[in-house]
Amino acid sequence: MKMPPDKEQQGGKFLGEGADGCIFEAPGNWPCEKPLKGYNLSDKSLVSKIVPTSDIEGDILEIVESIAKRHPEHYNLIHYVGKCKPKVSGFTKTIKNSYKKHLNQMAKTEKACKTFKNDLKDGTIQSNDYKMYVIGKYEKTYKQFCQDLEFQFYSKDHIADIIYKAQFAFVDTLKNLISDPVYTVINFDLHSKNIVVFNKPFKSLTDKKDKFEIGVADFGRAIWCKKSEPYTFKTYLHWDKPFIEAFLIRDPKETAGETFSIYNQFSLEARLLNYILTNINRKHKKDTLWIERMYDSIYIKKALKDPTIYDTLLFYLPTLIKSIKNSKTYKKYENGIEMCVEALGDTAKKGPDTQYSILKSNSNLRKFWDLLKSRSHLPSALGVYLMRGLRAANYNRKQIIEIIENPQQTKIYVPEKFRLLIFKYINYLMMPFT
Repeated sequence: MKMPPDKEQQGGKFLGEGADGCIFEAPGNWPCEKPLKGYNLSDKSLVSKIVPTSDIEGDILEIVESIAKRHPEHYNLIHYVGKCKPKVSGFTKTIKNSYKKHLNQMAKTEKACKTFKNDLKDGTIQSNDYKMYVIGKYEKTYKQFCQDLEFQFYSKDHIADIIYKAQFAFVDTLKNLISDPVYTVINFDLHSKNIVVFNKPFKSLTDKKDKFEIGVADFGRAIWCKKSEPYTFKTYLHWDKPFIEAFLIRDPKETAGETFSIYNQFSLEARLLNYILTNINRKHKKDTLWIERMYDSIYIKKALKDPTIYDTLLFYLPTLIKSIKNSKTYKKYENGIEMCVEALGDTAKKGPDTQYSILKSNSNLRKFWDLLKSRSHLPSALGVYLMRGLRAANYNRKQIIEIIENPQQTKIYVPEKFRLLIFKYINYLMMPFT
């Protein structure tokens, strides 16, 4: 499979920023305080990511690197070289010039780089204030990839073929992160900028593997556990606590249900957890499912009217509700979600010790809770992947809604490969209650 023509990812020495890190690239990559094995400042295949010392992504990246080595059939997970303390003083003249350019390029930063930039300018920064990850550079984000396809004026069939073929490696790797014999890793923030394109690293001309693969680069919002270890408080801290803090803590600054009506990377279960948490004491019609109430909320209605929101799950919800309306299996599943909210949702005020104690003492609750977490990996990521693919094929929002709601009966022309991908998404979505 050939990648659509496009220039290599650019951005200068200061590559970008996110909510949790400030990223730089060669030439002039940010130096470590002490040498790091495998890290060359001029290596254009590597980037440096400076984060607060409290950041834990490095632990997950080490695990992801080990998983990638056990699955050499793919090359679509971010390569992790290691971590170090970033150099903040004693620069050579050459590096000092790069350092000044970094500051100039960071002039308009508003997220993670803002604090780092201000600390550098103030001269109060210490190497212990931050740490730095050295990771492999990907080609482009999946969002950029699909935008490139959109403006190549390919036929819908050709785009569908590209998107459909590329999804196999993507789905395989997401499964590997869960089914790896040593670790389980779940990434619950797989939006179209954290899903990325990796160029094939092999140089052999006889290698018949695809020229690129779609995979995952960012694990800033992920959870993990080691399969062979017993459930302890330490396990809770990296396996349960981040997920609880994401979806089961009330935010007084946000209106009930609004946050999770506008983020398409969050799973059905994650949205229901948050919606039930914020609406559990409100009156409702007898025998009405939580999913129906969520869909009828003013926030979902607002999202559906917002022309900037493209959300596979929201668009499919009417069809999903019809299919599970009288399902005892789904009702039981939803009752389990409500049970998790009642057990863990109100414990935020009591602290992690209480949450851990509840999960430790109730193995059935913990087993179901683990199932909900795993569902934040697939099918939610596949829904994001599908939506970007449909947009790349130049379907407008109204057409996409009709295609997602009724892929079998729509009169809009849909290539067979897109239909197959939609059905694959639906099968993953419906798996626990069919």
